Amino acid sequence: MHADNLVNELCFDLSRFNSKVYSMSNFVNSLVNHEDNGNLLSYEQTIKYAEFPVLGLHPDEKEIFGEDIHVEHDEVFRALDWLKSKGVTDIIELTVPDRLVNPHDEQKIGEYVGKFKIEVLDWKFLDMSIATFRTPSDSEGKDADSTGGNSLHRIRELHLYSSGKRAVISHWLGPDGVPSLPNVRCIEIQAFFFSPPSIQILTI
Repeated sequence: MHADNLVNELCFDLSRFNSKVYSMSNFVNSLVNHEDNGNLLSYEQTIKYAEFPVLGLHPDEKEIFGEDIHVEHDEVFRALDWLKSKGVTDIIELTVPDRLVNPHDEQKIGEYVGKFKIEVLDWKFLDMSIATFRTPSDSEGKDADSTGGNSLHRIRELHLYSSGKRAVISHWLGPDGVPSLPNVRCIEIQAFFFSPPSIQILTI
């Protein structure tokens, strides 16, 4: 097919990638380094969603609580950077079933949520702080700007994952937690200190 006839993709869906058999990190390496991708894949400036597979299932990537861990995982960040290079500026919904042990960096998660103007976020990260989404423009009470600031005002649906720590739950329920998200309409909380995990959905 000629490049001029390509239809721009509306979604970025890797949810069916078999991360038990294949390394997600290696796949992302091949994706971002493939010279022909410029002619094979194109995306709309705003895509409906980006969804990733369950991470940390590959035997070479499994990590255990208590281990001395030196690896910093960034395959989702690299994939999102690749989407940015393809012209994607906005992602309405982002789903990342991250590792419970040694997930992606929390501060960087907040940066990417702001960069892509995420409205619906489901990133499996235990005890994530709402402050992760706070930017200088939030602190100064400014409106969202062209760089993707003011994530607190943009998020309308948020999925949170709890280890059961009371301090975290108090933070979520306190004035600097969920109440600081003025446009959020649905909060889903999964508690991982139960087996199986319990789910609490709060509609605001």
